[in-house]
Amino acid sequence: MKNHLYNILMTLILLASYSSCNEESPNEVNNIFQITVAGEGDDCGLLLIDFDQSDKLRIEEITQTSGWLRFFALNLNKEYNQVGKELKIKVRKTKNEELYACTTLGPAYPWVTVLSVEE
Repeated sequence: MKNHLYNILMTLILLASYSSCNEESPNEVNNIFQITVAGEGDDCGLLLIDFDQSDKLRIEEITQTSGWLRFFALNLNKEYNQVGKELKIKVRKTKNEELYACTTLGPAYPWVTVLSVEE
């Protein structure tokens, strides 16, 4: 009987921990933005995106940058390269291991990683 209760308890704990891993963390809930495509950057071969002034504090908090509204967009497909195109995107801070060297021929912008896109 004790073994049976132990198995049930362990199953419940595993289910609870699994479901908690699938929930969005509070930091991810507020990471959806309406952006404007600014074209392809000359430097890194990534698209440039502009965030609205009203989103400045949120994007600064996510990316841990200060004063930027234009970003290189890692994982944003070049099919969206239409200057002025508005998109709804979900983003996160770009991890250090995702960054790569750019040519330094163009302006430098901070990076943001795009997780999903809606037109």
